[in-house]
Amino acid sequence: MSSAWRLISFGSRVPAEYGEAAQKLAEQCRSLGIDCFVPIIDFDGAERKHIVLSKPTFILKQLRENPEPTLWLDCDTALEALPALPWQKEWDVGFLPNMLRPGLLRRIGLRRPSRRWENPVCGFAVAFRPTEPTFHFLEIWKYLCDWPDLAPGGDHKRMCWARRMTDLREVNIASHLQGAVVRDKGKAKEHDLHGMQGLDLR
Repeated sequence: MSSAWRLISFGSRVPAEYGEAAQKLAEQCRSLGIDCFVPIIDFDGAERKHIVLSKPTFILKQLRENPEPTLWLDCDTALEALPALPWQKEWDVGFLPNMLRPGLLRRIGLRRPSRRWENPVCGFAVAFRPTEPTFHFLEIWKYLCDWPDLAPGGDHKRMCWARRMTDLREVNIASHLQGAVVRDKGKAKEHDLHGMQGLDLR
């Protein structure tokens, strides 16, 4: 493989659509020469909430076993070109700003309440450099996800909590993924990251 970094994700056998999406993502990685690990996991009848809460456990395990620059993509994200992430620079975790934050919604005239307002960054694409603050962030995120009844919401909300609790050097990866990554491709909510690169992460 030609890439100097690794892409990871996982799919589940049930629902089958996530296993199929993971297989497709792995094929896209191989066609682009990206080193990847995208297993299809049998969660033995677990509810979807518990499956998504296992995300930081999976990421932390992979980064400990392979301490190299790593990009996480949710398995239902399409990879259409080789991302040009700034791995050579000094940072810990790369995030995408959430387009549904209160300030942005007010600027475009939308005022409908949304639970996603309190989550300033997205969870479907996150980049990691194997640094001490990165591992600290992942350990906190994992701890919060190990308690499914802690609060409503899934891994995304808990990721944002962990981010607030960790002193991270962050980078906005929107411009580096635009044109390469498409979220929910083919669906009504298809998202090509356009407009994210000009937003801050706070």
